[in-house]
Amino acid sequence: MSNTHCDNCGEDHPNCYCTYEVVRRYRDSGTRLTIKRGLTLEEAQEHCQDPETSSSTATSKAAIAHTREFGPWFDGYDKE
Repeated sequence: MSNTHCDNCGEDHPNCYCTYEVVRRYRDSGTRLTIKRGLTLEEAQEHCQDPETSSSTATSKAAIAHTREFGPWFDGYDKE
């Protein structure tokens, strides 16, 4: 079986079923909290482009309260 290049992860392998997880990272504590799993690259990128997924750009009352309680944070994505 020949390998093909995966545009999602950049690796060469027989079949690409790459999935991604969204992880909330907290600056002060270094804590990582998985928010979503099993996403396509496009879904993960779309989630992370939302201004409400970072304490530096979020404006909702819930996000502001979350930042007050836990300090600065942002959502990023990793290949599962």
